[in-house]
Amino acid sequence: PDVDWIINGGWAWNDIHNVIAPGGSSKSLWTFSCGLSLASGLPIVGEFQAKRTARVLIVQEEDPPDISTLRVQRLMAGMGLSREHLEGRLRFTTFQSGWVASNTIHLARLRATIETFKPDVVFIDSITQTSGIEHQGINTEVRQFFREIVQPIRRDYGCGIALVHHTNKSAYMKVPTMEAAGMATGSPDFINCADSV
Repeated sequence: PDVDWIINGGWAWNDIHNVIAPGGSSKSLWTFSCGLSLASGLPIVGEFQAKRTARVLIVQEEDPPDISTLRVQRLMAGMGLSREHLEGRLRFTTFQSGWVASNTIHLARLRATIETFKPDVVFIDSITQTSGIEHQGINTEVRQFFREIVQPIRRDYGCGIALVHHTNKSAYMKVPTMEAAGMATGSPDFINCADSV
């Protein structure tokens, strides 16, 4: 069957997708930029044109609210975007609110937001901050997170989910030529349970 790609050959609309890179490599900035591009119809990073605009929800727990707000404002200015260009297709949860997926009240609140907003893609930044996985190196805990939280959201609402995750910094320093996806912090099941990386 034909695949409905966001980025041709790499990221499909309904994927559970991992964005994995070292700390300090602008993953959060990329998340905002990608969300703005999908919501406005501009090419992602000026290069990858999605087939259609999308409704995008971003859960951002990585950076303080003032920094996140400033980044979004500067990105919009640099991309030549105003709120009118987005036509209500981009929404953020409260920046750095302490949201954790393993908290049933927090998860219910996210599900209610998804139910009303109906996003095509949900970005969650970052897994380290939001998953609530106690031991991220234990495969069974990581698989449980995907099985009980991530996959049901995709199934119940028909949206793709992009999870932002860190590489293992020490591994990256030792083997700088290794693929970043092979060095995700914690269990390899962060990669194995995703559709694309």
